[in-house]
Amino acid sequence: TRSPRASDRPRPAPVAAAAWVVLLGCGAYLFAIVAVWAYFGVWEHQIGLTEHAIGTAVSLSLGAQVLGAATAGWLGPRLPSLPTLLLVGAPQAGVVLGLLHWSAPAAQFALALAFGFLWLFALPLQTRLLIEVDPTRRAVLHLAAAQLTGSAAGPTLAGLFVTTGRVDGALWTGAAAMTVATLLVVLGGRARHRSDPPRLS
Repeated sequence: TRSPRASDRPRPAPVAAAAWVVLLGCGAYLFAIVAVWAYFGVWEHQIGLTEHAIGTAVSLSLGAQVLGAATAGWLGPRLPSLPTLLLVGAPQAGVVLGLLHWSAPAAQFALALAFGFLWLFALPLQTRLLIEVDPTRRAVLHLAAAQLTGSAAGPTLAGLFVTTGRVDGALWTGAAAMTVATLLVVLGGRARHRSDPPRLS
């Protein structure tokens, strides 16, 4: 029997527009995260924390990242992707604003914990939402590129708002980008749900 030529095979449908919107949101999320994280130590210096306190804050945040990823793996199957990501993105923007407004070491430690936990808690749920939006799973192949692009662009563009001895602008950039990221993820997820045909009982 003759094997079908490549031109005879059906072409896959294009990735849905809603999936591209979610991908943009995932990239913007890492843009916001790394914009803040790249300047976190400098920020802690700016508000007068000691080297020991800065090291403690960074260590707490790194530990919370591991805990956030583990918690997402444990609770993720029980949580709806879209509402949970909304409930992660909004508080994460608030955490960054908190870093800007509360300079006491205890507050910075608590906020560093929250920042690290929410950071890694969101990533597995973003992947699952992308699969829900695009069940073909082809959009997921672009996720790493979107995340890496956001991670590289975040500190670069945030640096435009950094002045000598002042990195407030980088944190404000991160808070703004986190808000945009959350809106994009929600818009993409809701667009998919609106386009789903009604199920017959």
